[in-house]
Formats: sequence, structure tokens, C-alpha cells
Amino acid sequence: MKKISILILLLFVFIIGFVLFKMLSKESGSISVNSYPQKASVYINGELKGETPLVINSLPFGTYEVLIKLEGYKEYKEEVVLSSTNPNALVNTILEHAVFTVSVDSDPTNSPVYVDGVLKGKTPMLISDLIANQNHIIEVTHENYKNWKQIITGNSNESINLFAKLEPITTEIIVNSIPDKATVFLNNAEVGKTPLDLKDLPEGKYILRVSLPQYEPYIEEVEIKKGITLKRDIALTKAKYYIAISSNPSGAKVFVDGVDMGITPFEQTSITEGKHKIRIELDGYLPYETEVSVIENQPTVISINLLKLP
Repeated sequence: MKKISILILLLFVFIIGFVLFKMLSKESGSISVNSYPQKASVYINGELKGETPLVINSLPFGTYEVLIKLEGYKEYKEEVVLSSTNPNALVNTILEHAVFTVSVDSDPTNSPVYVDGVLKGKTPMLISDLIANQNHIIEVTHENYKNWKQIITGNSNESINLFAKLEPITTEIIVNSIPDKATVFLNNAEVGKTPLDLKDLPEGKYILRVSLPQYEPYIEEVEIKKGITLKRDIALTKAKYYIAISSNPSGAKVFVDGVDMGITPFEQTSITEGKHKIRIELDGYLPYETEVSVIENQPTVISINLLKLP
């Protein structure tokens, strides 16, 4: 009889425990949380619970705020209600990148704007979908202007203003010489002396000549293009044979050994060594004649005042 009483008591305790377990289990549930990308922090009612993927068990029935955070992405919030009819809740989300905004303007305006190589529009414009905390290349272009480029990064919800002052594409030629102060000619037109920096020349081909008394002239055909700087560093060579003739007034014809060589002021480095007959003529003036000896490494210089005809 005693054994039966003990068995009845144990059975009663078991039944009571089972009923209580069932009652308690019906008053709690779970929340499963996942995200893409994973490893995002999960907060339940402001308390950090872990990282996705995550299952939080034994949560009393009620309302919960689920917050998912991951650096570089927008926060995700969702309200979850656990109840006897919904004891197990699932929160599954694809996180959106955090973004920042860039305003782009330029001079000249109406210039195409590229972001990371993709055309976005023309200035002035607002770009509001740039991923935060990443580098982005902003490039502004315009015909006949140099491209403007800048690398930027921004924090989530930050606003950045950019202004691109575009530089016109110009032509440029730089000429240096040793010795300096040599005269520079383009297509036989004198344009200055070295060191020389010329800009905004019309595009095309030119004959570049650099001349300095007692030195061999430097002659080259060059092509000038927009956006390209043409540079020449020239070491002039001392002439072995050199003759220079000037007259007052200038513009007189110069004949060397009977051959018309040009007008004064005149210089020549290709003259041969030895004796040469020089004749200078100018309308309204008496002609001038002389004989000179051209010697290696000894410049021959003639300067005369022409006499008017009576």
C-alpha cells in the first residue's frame, strides 16, 4: 500500500511538472535573424545579442525591436511580435549600402560627369547614390578642355560639393638653347628669343629655326597639336666658317661670288673657306664691293654705310 502511494505521488508530480512545462513553453518563443552580408550585429530592444546568422531562444511573448547593423551599410529595423499563434519569428534582410551625396558643378557648365567611369549626366548635377566609405573617381570633361578628375570618399549621409574649373586645351611650344638668346623662327617669322614659351598657336606643321650669330642654325619640321606641349632643348654648334653682313640702310641685296644670297642683315655658316667676292646693292645707293678671306673658326663680319647716288 505504501509503494502504491509513492507511485501515485510521483505520477502526480510528473503530471504537474509536465503541465507547468507546457504552460511555460507556450509563453515563450524565438527569433531567427539572418542578413546579407552576414556577420552583422543583431540588437534586440537595444541589447546586442550576437552576429548574423543568429537564433535567440526563450523570448517571452511580446513585441521586440530587431536592429541589424553592419559598417558600410544602412541600419535595418523590424518590429517582431511573438505570441501563441506566432511563437517563432524570422527576420531575413538584404542590407543596403550606406550612401553619400555629391553635388558637381563646373566652369564651363553643361559638362559631362563620370563616376567611376560611368556617365551620370551633365553639370550642374546631384549624385545621391555613392557608396559610403569607398573611393570614387569623379571626372568632368568638356570639348577643347582638359579633363578634371578627383578621388573622393564620404561618410553615410554626408553631402559633398565639388566645383571643376576646367582648363582650356592650348597649343604650346617651349624652346631652350645653349647658348641662350638665340632667335627663334617659325615658318621664317621671328617669334622671340630663347628661352621661349609660346602658347595658343594654330595647330599644324611648322619649320622651326633657331639661329645665333657664329653658330650653325638648328632647323626642324615640327607639328603643334592641342593639349601637347612641344619642347626642344637645343645645344647649338659653333660654326667652323661664318660670315655676317649688315648695311645701313638694311634690305640691300647680297651677292657672294656673283650669286644672289639674300638681303641684309645677312649671315651664312655654309660658306666655304677661302677668298670670296662680296657685292651689296640697294636702289638709290652706290653698290659696294669687297673681297674677303673666310678662315676656319675666325668669323668674318662686314658692316657698311651705303652712299646715296648723286
